[in-house]
Amino acid sequence: QTLRPSALIQGWRSGASVVMSIYIPVQGSEESVEVHVDSLPENIDDLSDILQAEMAPLDLWLRFAVEYYNQGKAEHFESLLRPLIELYSTPPNNPRDYENMLYEQFGAQDEIKVQFVAVVNALASCHVALASRARDSKRRAVEFERAKKYFETAQQIDLLNSGTLVGEAVLLLQQGKLESASSKLESASAYCRGSNKLAAPVLLGRACAKFQAGSYSEAQSLYREVFMTNPSPPPAVRLGLAYSAAKLGNVSLARKALERTLALQPDSVEALAGLALLDENEQRVPEALERLTAAYKLEPCHPSVLLQLSSHFFLRGEYDKATALAKRGYAAAEQSASDGLKAEACYSMGRVFHAKSDFSSALQWYMQATKLAPSLLPPYYGLGQMHLVNNDERAALDCFEKVLASSPDNVDALKLAGMLYTRIKPRRDELATQRLTRATELAPLDVVAWLELAKVHESASSLSVALKAYEKAAALLKRAQKLVPVELWNNLGVLRQRLGKLDSAEAAYSAAARLCGGEGASQLAEMQRVTVGYNTARLWEQQGRLEQATAKYVELLQEHPNYVDCFLRLGACEQAVGRPSGALAWLKKGLEVDPVNADLWCALGRVHMEQRDWMRADACFKAVLEKCEGCRKDSYAMLSLANIQLELSAREKHSSRQENALLDKATELYRAVLLQEPNNVFAANGLGVVCAKKGRFAEARSIFTSVRDASVEGADMALANLGQLHALQREPLAAVGLYQKAQRRAKGAPPASLLALEARAHFDAGSLPEARRVLSRALRQRPTDLTTVYNLCVVLHRGAKPARNETGPRPLPTVQRAQADVSLAAQLLRSIEEAAEPHRVAAAAAGLSSARTESLGSKVQKLAAALEEEAALATRRAAEQAEQQREADERIAAIAAEKRQREEEAEEARRAEEERVAALIRENKARLEAKQTKWREEEAQAAEAAARAKDRKRKRLAGPNGEGGSDSDSEDGAPAPAPPEEEEAPANDDDLFGSDASDAEPEAPTGEAEGGPPAAAPGGRLKKASDAGEGGEGGAEGG
Repeated sequence: QTLRPSALIQGWRSGASVVMSIYIPVQGSEESVEVHVDSLPENIDDLSDILQAEMAPLDLWLRFAVEYYNQGKAEHFESLLRPLIELYSTPPNNPRDYENMLYEQFGAQDEIKVQFVAVVNALASCHVALASRARDSKRRAVEFERAKKYFETAQQIDLLNSGTLVGEAVLLLQQGKLESASSKLESASAYCRGSNKLAAPVLLGRACAKFQAGSYSEAQSLYREVFMTNPSPPPAVRLGLAYSAAKLGNVSLARKALERTLALQPDSVEALAGLALLDENEQRVPEALERLTAAYKLEPCHPSVLLQLSSHFFLRGEYDKATALAKRGYAAAEQSASDGLKAEACYSMGRVFHAKSDFSSALQWYMQATKLAPSLLPPYYGLGQMHLVNNDERAALDCFEKVLASSPDNVDALKLAGMLYTRIKPRRDELATQRLTRATELAPLDVVAWLELAKVHESASSLSVALKAYEKAAALLKRAQKLVPVELWNNLGVLRQRLGKLDSAEAAYSAAARLCGGEGASQLAEMQRVTVGYNTARLWEQQGRLEQATAKYVELLQEHPNYVDCFLRLGACEQAVGRPSGALAWLKKGLEVDPVNADLWCALGRVHMEQRDWMRADACFKAVLEKCEGCRKDSYAMLSLANIQLELSAREKHSSRQENALLDKATELYRAVLLQEPNNVFAANGLGVVCAKKGRFAEARSIFTSVRDASVEGADMALANLGQLHALQREPLAAVGLYQKAQRRAKGAPPASLLALEARAHFDAGSLPEARRVLSRALRQRPTDLTTVYNLCVVLHRGAKPARNETGPRPLPTVQRAQADVSLAAQLLRSIEEAAEPHRVAAAAAGLSSARTESLGSKVQKLAAALEEEAALATRRAAEQAEQQREADERIAAIAAEKRQREEEAEEARRAEEERVAALIRENKARLEAKQTKWREEEAQAAEAAARAKDRKRKRLAGPNGEGGSDSDSEDGAPAPAPPEEEEAPANDDDLFGSDASDAEPEAPTGEAEGGPPAAAPGGRLKKASDAGEGGEGGAEGG
């Protein structure tokens, strides 16, 4: 819905003073003349004469004019007020006191000026309304200009009149000048702050401006302030609140506001139209149609009602009614001068023509809608679809991106934009992925979005992600109990097959095959059946079930003899089982069906190259360049021809001049490929090989290094060639490292050719065991490759021969191992002679002639005979060495026995001595224990004797009367000191461990010697010699 702010403000003013009669006071009396508003005079001059005669106040003139305006008589409104404007423009009779005739006649008081400003503003507002209804842009501009002049007149009288500011803001809003209108309204708001004078109209104008500017939240707040200022505004004010709430998604509040408007004003067409729109959005179609019908009856030319009715009949498929109503809506919108409504009318017309498949007309209407209202999104969506019909994908993408700029979560626009990013040139897969991923996030149940996302990931080689998207789409269809189409099952099978999930791929192909039609099916179903059958055969071929695949290809050819891809696959199957003749036959049959098929010629050339039939291969690839349409500069054919020239220069015996000519031709072809495809790593690699063959090793190394660094695809090949370059420069160890690095980069088992190169590098480096190991590994991969068998024989022959740095005879085990290797080499050479004819032919083409085999065979036989003699000599040497070893062993055994005997005797003597010492220790210990017992007894007896003597002494000192004291006591009466306690004498070391004099009698206690201390009493402590102190010498002499 389009909000018309001028209508709301006029509704506010007219609704504020609804009267039935107007009274004109009679000048000079208290009487008045009553004029009924329903019977206003048609002749405006009569009323004007009465008002002038009675000198009626200016606000009374305005009241009569507003009543004329409310009755739809705008001419009477202006005619009634024009005399006042003329008076204002007329010079006064008394210019000294008055500015103009109006002030001279009515007075120059402030009240008169305020009333006149209201008259001028009313005239300006009338012209604004007339401008909004004008169809002609020139007429609209004239009316706007008149309104502007009236507002300027009002400002001359009162610069800060809020009514003038609000009116000017309405004028600016009608002209689409939102910023200027907002500025005017802010000024009016500042002037009215703190008072209720025109506060509600100012707020209402600001709310309208905010709504038109898209600030719906602020507009809603201002509408709420209107109700706070005046709780009972005109019903139309609630429309603005409803529109703002609807824009903010508050449908409940919008409905309540519209219902309240309708309750207050049952004939409100805008309220009925708004409620109908809400009902339609909630799928309450009968209620919506009922409201629209009521609105249509009230106002048949209301543009919003007409457009909603047009949309209703469009959805019902009644395109004629929809067209008629849309045209009437456009005409009504033109009358209301609303570009938004005209744009909606154009969009409705475009939709109708779109549904009728009249795309050119639809395109015109959609474009007209976007021009009238650039912010209206639905026309852009329809316009984008029309551009798609016209294959203008870039313009369509621009339209959808405009929709997404304003509505980023529009799922339909996201899907179409994502799809178009993959179609434009250059492709924008990243943006396509972003758009489609967002679409799946917003609509996770949208199958189309998942399918488009899967296609984008598939084109970007993100196979695992694409597979997940396809599986998600299939799961959604199953959950909805819908049939999963054949195309989806087929795509699932292809992606699973490419990712190595062969069993699940076969299940998908089986499901697709069950859905394909049988006999009598449509052409599309038959095409689907053939495609699924071919993909199934390709799966069987990848699984190694070549017989089943071959049978399926033959079956498809019987039904469709011109299916060239089957001839190609049959040739590949025959080649895989080692039947190149069968492959050639199938490919030639395919060429009979399509003689200019480049794929068949290339496949035929590849078979001849594998058979080393260079001339026929050369003819096949030349046929691609000469016969096949659009292939005169086919890169693959030119690259293959260059490789053939390279092989011819290496395989055939040519003079140096002829060899250089072939290399120059190869160089020319490689350069031609690089001119077309500068990033072709195979052509660059070929140039490097040519440089290496010409001895330009530095250039070759630079080329191979560039290829290795620039491309993952050509890195393995470049590493192998760098290895061969090192091998040519006699750097076998560096070559081995590069070969092994190339093998680690290879997916799955490394190629046998790469293993052969590594084995040759080991051979050149003298690492024969490593060479043998690598060749054995290559032979397990290609058991029928006679060249590898021959090379293994060479390694075995070389390993069986004595090394050049060996001067002496070899030991027997080494000779025996050499004999075993020679025997194995002889067996392998016989297997070469007994091999099937195709394998011998292939070996001969690779350079393995029978003469070379026979030469190696004779060498092997000679070496075997020499090894027999060497083995006999080694056996005799081994016997002699064994006898010598036996004698030496016997001598060593005798010496060892004698040594053991001496050691045993020494051990017996040591044990006897230990027993003797232990017995002596036990004896001495027993003697010591006896002495200690005796000493303890003597000490106990001495202690008892000392105690008895002490008792006697104490009794003697006490006297017969028990009195203590004696002359011998000290003067202070201190008791005599107690005798010192006896200490236990330590045992003598000699007594502990024995001595030579242990059996002699013990010495008597040392007597009193000259100059020495007296001997100890029997109860005293026994002292060692060390305890005697310095008197020991005297003691010794005395002894």
